[in-house]
Amino acid sequence: NGETPLFAYYPYSANAGSDRTAITLSLPTEQDVTRFGDYDYKSSVSSVAKASSTTLDFKGLMSVIRISVNAVDTELAGCHLTSVTFTALPLNEGDAAPAVSGDFVLNLETRTTKFGGTTYDYARLVWPTSHDLAESVAVGNVQINPDAVHNGTKYVVVIDTEEGKRATVTTSTSKDFAPNTRYTMTLNLANRTDVVYSDIATEE
Repeated sequence: NGETPLFAYYPYSANAGSDRTAITLSLPTEQDVTRFGDYDYKSSVSSVAKASSTTLDFKGLMSVIRISVNAVDTELAGCHLTSVTFTALPLNEGDAAPAVSGDFVLNLETRTTKFGGTTYDYARLVWPTSHDLAESVAVGNVQINPDAVHNGTKYVVVIDTEEGKRATVTTSTSKDFAPNTRYTMTLNLANRTDVVYSDIATEE
């Protein structure tokens, strides 16, 4: 009928293999806040090539957490933000650590992913140029494996600064994360009672 089904994904990797049911990729643990597109994995759905044109309908494979940090009137006021680390804890005691980032296999036919091999229970959003927390709220997007977070999952958020000051928040979610979905994490530190402040050098 002149139409050919197509399967596609983005961003492309020359080392991912040619088996469309087992494309091997990796979601980095460290993600540059200025290079979101490098980690924004997508695959095509119902893609069809016709004689005159090609239409690709892409949908996201990961969950996106949009993190905003407001440190006004806190111990981090006046500091320069360098990173925010999101770590998911096991849902039940004794469970393996959730795979937040790392290696995964993409099945283009079913548009599903399965993390395995070398994986990590965290993803870190990095500011290559430190952000002055005295000037404005810091905002960035981090990509994670949707299957790492379920209703009841506890997670730890660590905010590090150039001056060696750290803020740690431990909380939980009531949502099952899904692919192609953005979640908002607003950290107004002055309004929270669960923030632990520390010095990075002392902890490490």
